[in-house]
Amino acid sequence: MGYPVGLSYPLDWGERTASIRPEDTTVLEAGMTFHFMPALWIDSWGLETTEAILIGENGAVAPFGQVERKLFAKTRQRFACHPSRLFGKAVDYVHGRACYECEVCHGSASVCDDVRRSWCRRVRD
Repeated sequence: MGYPVGLSYPLDWGERTASIRPEDTTVLEAGMTFHFMPALWIDSWGLETTEAILIGENGAVAPFGQVERKLFAKTRQRFACHPSRLFGKAVDYVHGRACYECEVCHGSASVCDDVRRSWCRRVRD
């Protein structure tokens, strides 16, 4: 399911996860908060969404975010993936996607900042 937000029990420095499965014994109580992360992974690709939620009275779930629940679709397919997948070689991870100057993901150099510009030149050289 995701990660509890706040103090977990038993107390430790690690991240304790909770999975809503038939064998899970985690009791959800009013006032608990979670970073909810449903995911779908198939072979070499996947889809994951995240949202912070609050467990309310009688088990009701209340999201912290106020984003409208609708499908956002793009007509042109562009991937924001790790640079090594875009260029087919090991490169330094900077922002998780190719910079604007490369025009691989975004097609525009006008909003490129100094960090992305220098990374872009390193990849091309």
